[in-house]
Amino acid sequence: MCHDAPLQQLELLVPWELPLETQLSQSNQIKLTKALTELLTALAESDVEQGIVTLQNTIAELEIYDTFTAQVTSTNTTLKYW
Repeated sequence: MCHDAPLQQLELLVPWELPLETQLSQSNQIKLTKALTELLTALAESDVEQGIVTLQNTIAELEIYDTFTAQVTSTNTTLKYW
């Protein structure tokens, strides 16, 4: 099987399966809600190029944060490691 080809499927976790240990502030909740709403809008867009523009605009508005690997080793997700 060739693994050089880009994946054509996006798999997401349901919110209660995310390894979060802290609550988001209200301002971060608002920002996250807006970004997710824009993502859904872009995915529902029938014009692919307009959907890409929406995604690019949304990404440009996101703040950059330092990231770290979660210490959770397992969740109740149905997704499996490759």
